[in-house]
Amino acid sequence: MLQDKITAGIRDFFGDPGLAVSYNVPPDKEMGDFSTAVCMPFAKTLRKAPFLIAEELAEHLSRCSLPYISAVEVTKPGYVNFRVDYPLYARDLIERILKEGDRFGNSEAAGKNILVKHTNVNPNKAMHIGH
Repeated sequence: MLQDKITAGIRDFFGDPGLAVSYNVPPDKEMGDFSTAVCMPFAKTLRKAPFLIAEELAEHLSRCSLPYISAVEVTKPGYVNFRVDYPLYARDLIERILKEGDRFGNSEAAGKNILVKHTNVNPNKAMHIGH
């Protein structure tokens, strides 16, 4: 849900409603809680350094209403990093749990089937694409 709102802000910035946005956990916690490198592919098209594009995107996202995001920061070469306001998120989550009680986390699957897949690797052999 949180990343959906960020993705909507990114798509708005680039003017592409179908833009695929992926998120990663930065290698260093000091960089933020999660990040995106979505600006990198646009450097050639926009004829700008990815870092400059990331700065403009971060400024745009800072003006968007992003719940539970305390900071949007940029690191080289053009990553946009996000910091989560965990105390606020935890407070709202606890309020929701208390309000919904036993219903919290339940789904009205509405007749839909859910398929859960997992790997079943033989620990005595090398893992391969067939797993």
